[in-house]
Amino acid sequence: MDVNGHQCDGEVSAVMTTEPLDRRIEAFGGRAFVVDGHDPVAIDAPAALPPDGRPLFVLCRTDPCHGIPLLKDRFPKFHYVRFTSNAEREAYRAFFETTMKHEGPED
Repeated sequence: MDVNGHQCDGEVSAVMTTEPLDRRIEAFGGRAFVVDGHDPVAIDAPAALPPDGRPLFVLCRTDPCHGIPLLKDRFPKFHYVRFTSNAEREAYRAFFETTMKHEGPED
């Protein structure tokens, strides 16, 4: 589960209290593990544990701007946002093209 603290209109905490999410899940009988959601090894680790009959939840703490610093300009609204100008569209296009030059199928 992606736990980035944001929903369509801003920060989740401005709408409702969900924390401590791991303890809430455990109170309902689940197993909850909080991990760095940008670390694939950490995300996978709880799946290697022996099953104990409870539902398994991997709570991935993530930063919605991770790897895309341009998104910080949209804080705290990250969902359902359209480009406001051609300049903004061009900035994202340039970022994408630069990123794709450094990352490829062989990475």
